[in-house]
Amino acid sequence: MGIPMENNQKNLPIKGIRSSFSKNPSPLDELKEAKESLAYWWYKTLKESAAYKDICRAPRKTELWKTYLAFGDIFEKYPKFEDWWVKKGRFQFQLKKSPPKVKKLEDYVAARKSLEKDDVLVLEIPLTVTKQTSMRGIRKLLNEAHTKLYGDKPIDIYKSADTTLKYQKSKIRIETIETLLDVYRFKKRKPGAKLREVADAIKFVPDLFLRTSEDLEHITPEYELKIEARRKTIAASRFVKQAENLVHNAERGIFPSIK
Repeated sequence: MGIPMENNQKNLPIKGIRSSFSKNPSPLDELKEAKESLAYWWYKTLKESAAYKDICRAPRKTELWKTYLAFGDIFEKYPKFEDWWVKKGRFQFQLKKSPPKVKKLEDYVAARKSLEKDDVLVLEIPLTVTKQTSMRGIRKLLNEAHTKLYGDKPIDIYKSADTTLKYQKSKIRIETIETLLDVYRFKKRKPGAKLREVADAIKFVPDLFLRTSEDLEHITPEYELKIEARRKTIAASRFVKQAENLVHNAERGIFPSIK
């Protein structure tokens, strides 16, 4: 499966494809990584959207228009993720310019410009000491600069990445997205299903209460079943709402988001 080279002349990194930031992965390796990325789940989420399917059938400027321009018709033109990624998707997440790299400053003008930047560290490295000594000094100064700029927070290498499609900063795990899509599909098939049925469909198991052996002696099986049913209902209600929000936001170019 080839990558259209006319759209990939600069081999710019692709957001969500980590290997593309350090090397040029083969088309197959890139596709494999893409199928494990948020782009894959954004595509899968839009596949469940009736509103997005409608705009694909009859393109028009609505609040879903920008998403349509980025994803295109994923029902007729790009029914498979592989085709969509190679022909359209990868370019929506590809950086518009190369990320900054470590470089040698050749003249005073370049050094002066770098000194004026808050997110650049300018060093003088003597060549009269060993590389090991230089590296220790560089590591120490680099750690100090990173701490000053970021504190204890990890560096978000994607924060300054300029791409057509952008991921929402979120702690949602892919496993959660997968579960919510299962909930959404079930509700589409059975819109009148009770919340207990939703919980059973996704095989939701309530967390066990932490109890002492003395507590367990006083809890009857009937009470246990009652508590379990209540917790399943509460959880299913939350899942249904989050699933609806996930799809609604994905349609509007916000992903992943369940708020």
